[in-house]
Amino acid sequence: MSKKRSRLQEKAQLGQEINRLVERLSEVCSVQSVTPQQHWECFVRVSDVTDELIRLQKKPSPELEACSEEEEYRDLSAWMTHNGAEISDVKISKVDIGERGLIATKSFEPGDLAVTIPAKVMMSVHSALGTPLGRLIRNDPMCKDMPNIVLALHVLNEKFKRDSFWRPYIQTLPRTYHTPLYYSQDEMKHLQGTTGFFDAVNCRRNIAMQYSYLYRVIKNYQNLPLNVNTFTFDEFRWAVSTIMTRQNSVPLLGEGGVRQRSLALVPFWDMVNHRPGGQITTDFDEEKDSLKCLSMWKCDADSQFMMYYGDRSSLEFLINSAFVPEDNENDKFRLKLGISKADKLFEKRLKVFETCQLPPHSSGVFTLIRTSRPLPVETTLFIRVFCMNEAELDHCASDQFKSDPMQLRKMLMDSATPFSLSLYKRLWSFVNTRCELLLRQYPGTAEADDMVLDDPSQSIMLKSIMDFRKSERRILHENIEFARHKLELLDSSD
Repeated sequence: MSKKRSRLQEKAQLGQEINRLVERLSEVCSVQSVTPQQHWECFVRVSDVTDELIRLQKKPSPELEACSEEEEYRDLSAWMTHNGAEISDVKISKVDIGERGLIATKSFEPGDLAVTIPAKVMMSVHSALGTPLGRLIRNDPMCKDMPNIVLALHVLNEKFKRDSFWRPYIQTLPRTYHTPLYYSQDEMKHLQGTTGFFDAVNCRRNIAMQYSYLYRVIKNYQNLPLNVNTFTFDEFRWAVSTIMTRQNSVPLLGEGGVRQRSLALVPFWDMVNHRPGGQITTDFDEEKDSLKCLSMWKCDADSQFMMYYGDRSSLEFLINSAFVPEDNENDKFRLKLGISKADKLFEKRLKVFETCQLPPHSSGVFTLIRTSRPLPVETTLFIRVFCMNEAELDHCASDQFKSDPMQLRKMLMDSATPFSLSLYKRLWSFVNTRCELLLRQYPGTAEADDMVLDDPSQSIMLKSIMDFRKSERRILHENIEFARHKLELLDSSD
């Protein structure tokens, strides 16, 4: 047998094995999981298949020019300026270990214009439709409903296109990311017990499911840079992570000259790092068809130019931005609450919830927040009804509220409503006990987490997970202290 025939047979066998793994991936992603253990087993199964796919699929080599990061930055800046961007007052630079950002080349006062980015250089769903990828996007049901996937495919297609207009931008994107799509099994274990565990597992499973579907779709489209050889799982998770960490909704001109919001990547501007404690100072100038970024704070020359990403919880930062800011004042803890059907007062509680128009009635996801503020009103309402005795429930179901159910809702949500001391004690005892139980689910100790954060040998992903655990523990501890303080005040007023 000739060497050429042998290579062809090996290639055919490899293709068959990859196809088998793609089918297997679809199967393992379809298994429903409800409990934490089932979610963990799902993650392990998906990881085993995707790890094998990454091992077998030959890493494609897009013909990006081999140059230093500094040269890439210069090429990007030159390309941006050539296409109408106004970026001369800032420059790209290393700002931390492995991190990039923008450095001011002049002093800014609050409200000063820092960067202007024309729509022409943005990668968007609209720009994807104008490429050869447009036929796939228009015909495929998933692409019609998932603009983030469209944008990921768009980035990959341009990455493997030799003469891509966006090449100066794409070659400056990170080579890898720290999103949950890259978590090892050991790293994911450290998320167990947190509210982020389910989100991270579902993120991994959903992307794997989408990959198995799209791999088969792309087989039917010829003459695209994006094909079964370049569309590997490793490249897909890279592209999806690019979108997760960089996407923005921008009012762009679409087909027919109609302006509508579209998911987009904004070159250069997407290197601005987050600073807490501000407000969003980026706007879109429709007359000039450009995004404008203003300075939120006073910024001296040669210091890092930063912006505020918006009011996000630590969980949103972890999943979508792959980092957790320290002491996030907008942090929230997702609290699952529900009424057991074994509760003899189940029907009466449910009736009060329905009257108050509190979805989803007998159960739902509520929030705990930093205790500089009281419990959110929806959370307080649910817990109040949950803790009521039969006489209190009957009062809420009395005739005085039947004709005006919103009066009942207002009464239950008003912290000044004179409920009995007994009900208030039950409410705060419930908060205290529930938070204590949730704390016990966290593996390890807060001290051990701090040791990981102080260890320079640990991965960035593991440190982000520890930052997230620390943020959730803080909210639970603060709510426990708040509840105990309330109980002490109630005891002293007896």
